[in-house]
This record gives sequence, C-alpha cells and structure tokens, in this order.
Amino acid sequence: MTRQKATLIGLIAIVLWSTMVGLIRGVSEGLGPV
Repeated sequence: MTRQKATLIGLIAIVLWSTMVGLIRGVSEGLGPV
C-alpha cells in the first residue's frame, strides 16, 4: 500500500467517524436527556 493511499484511507475514516458521532449526538439531543 502506498503512503498516499494510506493517508487517503485515514482521512476518509476520520470524516466517517466525525459524521457518525455528529449523528449520534443529534439523535441523543432529539430524544432528550437519557
């Protein structure tokens, strides 16, 4: 695997993780305090 490809995969993983965390927080706030 090339270094550039590894960096690209890392960036995609970070973006996906941030999106998931944002969605989970949005849903949690929508449901109210648990």
